[in-house]
Amino acid sequence: MVAECRDRSRKDAVAVAADLSGLEATERVVREVKERCGRIDILVNNAGAIRGGEFLKIPDAQWMGDWNLKLLGYIRMARAVLPLMQAQGGGRICNVVGAAGRNPAPNYLTGGAANAQSERSDVTAVPAMGVIAEALTALVVADAFLEKFGGDSLGEIGRNFTAYLQNLAARWGALSP
Repeated sequence: MVAECRDRSRKDAVAVAADLSGLEATERVVREVKERCGRIDILVNNAGAIRGGEFLKIPDAQWMGDWNLKLLGYIRMARAVLPLMQAQGGGRICNVVGAAGRNPAPNYLTGGAANAQSERSDVTAVPAMGVIAEALTALVVADAFLEKFGGDSLGEIGRNFTAYLQNLAARWGALSP
């Protein structure tokens, strides 16, 4: 993914592996990205796989561990980048959440609850910092993509998207397909 981002944008892209269920690792990730890139303009929070289970059978330790990563991990990352974004005049935070918050399943309550919490705070502006935070679900993104590039077949959708990228490249000199 990093190589593709680098190739398409002609800019440096980095990936930093970490367990974001703890503050120390979160701060290390932000520090490494800042050192390597010089600034952080966009944070995409997409952490964590939450384990499923029946509501009455999920032990407290599982609830706490899953929420610590899925919900508090997002919060830790946002708190770590907000001061940087404020100092540089703005930024954007996108919290990718699953569909379980809107379409709960009986065996996936911990994840659904975390997603619902993130989705309920859909867009948050921190105007004094020039930062916008929003929650997205894959279904919302897919709907918007299909609305913009839709067609009668996957081939047509692909051609529409490729033409869009070519148009951007011609206009702005970036993002070749």
